[in-house]
Amino acid sequence: VQIRLNNGVEVTLHAPASITLVDARSVQLTEGRLVARVPEAAIGFRVQTPNTDVVDLGTEFGVSVEENGSTEIHVAEGVVVA
Repeated sequence: VQIRLNNGVEVTLHAPASITLVDARSVQLTEGRLVARVPEAAIGFRVQTPNTDVVDLGTEFGVSVEENGSTEIHVAEGVVVA
């Protein structure tokens, strides 16, 4: 499933996943995997997981959350702060 937010952020979910859209600048990923493509205009986009906050600094990145809450982050391009 691919979601495009009004600020240009593209989020691709890989099922099964549990996600909550907080607002145009933030989502909560409880379980599963997503890839976010964040344009320069949306720098600061945030993915919250049970034990980590990932803040984008203009990039493409993936976040994976296991059943036990462990989080893995992969940066394809650019920089994130976790």
